[in-house]
Amino acid sequence: METTVNDSQMTRLEVLFSLVQRYKTQLKKRWWVLLLCTSIAVCFQAWRISNEPIMYVSFARIVAGDTVNLNKNTPSLVNQREFFGTQMELVQSGEVRRRALERLEAMRSELEPVPVEIEVTRTRNSSILNLQSVGEEPEYTQAYLDALLDEYMNIRSEMRTDMTDTTLNNITEELLRMEQQVNTDQTELETFLADNDNDKILILQRGENPAAAQVAMYKARRDALQTEYDLYELMDLDQTIERRQSISEESSFDELSALAVGTAEREFITTKQQFALIESDLETMAQIYKPDHPRMIEKREELQRFGVLLSIYQEQSLENLKKQQDTLALQIKNLEAQIEAYQEEALEIDRRLAQHQRIVAKIDHTREMYQDLLISLRDIDLNKNLAQDSTTIMERATASTLLEPHRFGPILSGLGVGVVLGIGILILVDRLDDRMNTLAEFQTHFSEDVLGHIPLQSEKDGTPILQPDDERHVFAESYRNLRSSILFKQWGKEPPKIICLTSAVPSEGKTTTASNLALTMATAGAKVLLVDCDLRRGSMHDTFEVDNNPGMGEILTEQNRWEDAVVATKTPNLFFIPRGEHLSQTSEYLLSSITPVFLKEAREQYDYVIIDSAPIMAADDTTSLAPYVDTVVFVVKLSSTPARLVGQSLDQLYDRQVNVGGVVLNQMNTQMRDYNYYNYYSYYSHHGYLDYYTAKPKA
Repeated sequence: METTVNDSQMTRLEVLFSLVQRYKTQLKKRWWVLLLCTSIAVCFQAWRISNEPIMYVSFARIVAGDTVNLNKNTPSLVNQREFFGTQMELVQSGEVRRRALERLEAMRSELEPVPVEIEVTRTRNSSILNLQSVGEEPEYTQAYLDALLDEYMNIRSEMRTDMTDTTLNNITEELLRMEQQVNTDQTELETFLADNDNDKILILQRGENPAAAQVAMYKARRDALQTEYDLYELMDLDQTIERRQSISEESSFDELSALAVGTAEREFITTKQQFALIESDLETMAQIYKPDHPRMIEKREELQRFGVLLSIYQEQSLENLKKQQDTLALQIKNLEAQIEAYQEEALEIDRRLAQHQRIVAKIDHTREMYQDLLISLRDIDLNKNLAQDSTTIMERATASTLLEPHRFGPILSGLGVGVVLGIGILILVDRLDDRMNTLAEFQTHFSEDVLGHIPLQSEKDGTPILQPDDERHVFAESYRNLRSSILFKQWGKEPPKIICLTSAVPSEGKTTTASNLALTMATAGAKVLLVDCDLRRGSMHDTFEVDNNPGMGEILTEQNRWEDAVVATKTPNLFFIPRGEHLSQTSEYLLSSITPVFLKEAREQYDYVIIDSAPIMAADDTTSLAPYVDTVVFVVKLSSTPARLVGQSLDQLYDRQVNVGGVVLNQMNTQMRDYNYYNYYSYYSHHGYLDYYTAKPKA
């Protein structure tokens, strides 16, 4: 799990680094876009500054303060919160500026009006407002600022007066409304009292509800009787009689006092005690006398008589208890009827009490507000005559002075805008450009194996092929690496002997790559046949300085045998077939039976056959030839070939069941961080190292 996370993090880092490298390359290639945008923006700002009119500035200062209330009981009419912000906005308001213009037209008509900008700032931790006017005419700029100060003070005075008058009018109107409200509420109270008799009025004035108190008392009695009734159901005769005795001693309710113990119950208790006493005596005598002793017989007879009496008194007591229980039920019923009757009266009294309290409370509240408004009216009226405005003009407008234009800020902003615009254009161009610049970018688009990296060469007239003592050590080593990649790659069944090199579009470097690959294989001891199969624009015969005829054109048209077209080059073991005559319908000839026969015979006589074919997007030649070869090596020129064309070309090859052995990335910028290892090849640039490769046995 940890390995997966680390791999994922490395992949993201590689993509990010690739993106940085891409933009770095983009900037190196199109640095002039950034310079151009920056120059245009800076020049525009410089032009705008140079064309700005000469401006003059005048300054003034105001001490901003709230209205001073000499009456301490009256709160300030001005909102202190955000006070200074309000004053700053007021100074710059359209109304003050309009009145300042009218003032100047009336008092200084000789001055020609010009636009004047006003800026107001506040000195930190103070109540001082700093005013600044900027205009093209010095005298008008100063006069305008003075007029603005005067109109600001005037409008403050008017606002204060208008605010006070408005407040007084509003309070007066509210007082009249409250007077009417008090009269209306008083009339409502009188009407309400007139609808009630004297007893009810007395109840309302006291604020008490006697009916509710009566209901509470009846409920307490009913609950006590109900409890007693329930106990009668639960207790036996002895417990009930004992309970009635406690009621007769402690109860304060008349209803419960009537349940006191009667004669039958008292006789029952007395007889029961005597019966128990006789039983005890009988048990004592049984220990002394025999059962048939006269005294024992007499005692048993006495016990029997008291037993009969006890049964009689018990029946009488039970009858009395039943009657008392019925009496309790009747009393409970009567109390519930009385509770119901008084509850209706209590609810009515509560409703009237609530209505009375609402009317009285409303009258009291209105009168209290009325008194408060009377006090406010008196204080505001007094403050109107005593209040003073603490806002004063500290310094009037100074004489206008020349305003130095701000040059550094606009130039710097123009520089920033130019840089941002240039970067935006570069990013837009990069988004529209799908050309690949690095190996990482290629791998984000395609999964094909990369067989080699050919470094960027600075030759303007084309890239010459490798020479025996070539001093382009990095360039030479890249082709040796390409050769090793082909020789030692795991091909599956057997290594390829017929290798076709192609590209998506012309000028990708496939011809140079094919030539140098053939050279490096030949110098390693392999017998190599190099074939120029770009039958439309092939020029490999010029590279090797041989005649163009006969060549592949004559072979395909059966004008010559292919063995007759083979030319030995200056490099040992390297043989070459030039393009030959130009053919107009090359794909038809490549699809004929001559092509597979030629390739079969060449395979038998040479270790490797390297074929340089036409670009896939330019002609159908390669897609017609590729199914006959062992593998196709695709050449991609970095920073040149669009990814979409590479993808389309590879799709055409795969559609024809072609074995694409891998890709060669050509013209790679080795100055990038990805390819720093190329710089180490110069360490092995001595001849001994080169001799090692040339002395390598045949693959």
